[in-house]
Amino acid sequence: MPLVAGQLPIFGASSADPSPNDLAGLLIGPGRLVRMGGTARVSVVVSHAWRVHVLMAELGVRQLNPAWEPAQVPGQRREPELQVPDIDAPIEAPRPAQPSQEVDHVDEVEDVLAPDGDSLPERDIREGVVESPAPVPEEPVPDGEHPAPAPEEFTVRTAYTGILAPLSAAWLRETEKVPPEAFVLDGVRLRLWFVAAGSLRLNDSEILLRLGAQDAECWQPAQKALWQLGIDAELAKGPVLKISGRRKIRRFGELIGDHPHAAAPWP
Repeated sequence: MPLVAGQLPIFGASSADPSPNDLAGLLIGPGRLVRMGGTARVSVVVSHAWRVHVLMAELGVRQLNPAWEPAQVPGQRREPELQVPDIDAPIEAPRPAQPSQEVDHVDEVEDVLAPDGDSLPERDIREGVVESPAPVPEEPVPDGEHPAPAPEEFTVRTAYTGILAPLSAAWLRETEKVPPEAFVLDGVRLRLWFVAAGSLRLNDSEILLRLGAQDAECWQPAQKALWQLGIDAELAKGPVLKISGRRKIRRFGELIGDHPHAAAPWP
């Protein structure tokens, strides 16, 4: 059914209230999930500072006390993205989240392994208290006379919180990330996935959605969930899901909602 002007698409990002369950959109992509006692934490490695800005805001409205830090992931490849355009006005950093409450009665720790095989860092935990985040990085303005450097990488993560315990119960089999059988995408989840790991390429005629290199259990469910939204996607090397064609990209843009940041290439 065609959209009427001003009508919100079914399952669109603008038609739903924020929920911690929306972070399933990060987990179906390259997001990581760590469980500690009755709490859990979600993290994701992203490129470009605009992604940090948007994710910090999205996690903040869900009361998840987000933080970020520069990250280097050895051996992790990322598809090239469009050059970030100039920014007319300075970027205001989101207000730093307050430290979370102390975690009591931590009986055991189950770590999700990073792509290099090591446990994800626990540097944000100091005597049971999550550190306050540093200011969000400024987006560099391209010189224009030289090729843009490779994008710096950042880790954006939530605090350990019981709010995410149901998500970890649904997604973790011991330490392995596996989507629940009834997993579906909607506009909000798709928006978070694109913000963290999506890119618009080839004169806006192709979208790439990055998947977790170690998360083969997620690849086909992600492809199926897109198909259920009316978007066919091809699994390609990366691993990524590739969406091609103006009609599909227009549908994708209707689902994920308004442009969130001046520097973000957006369908």
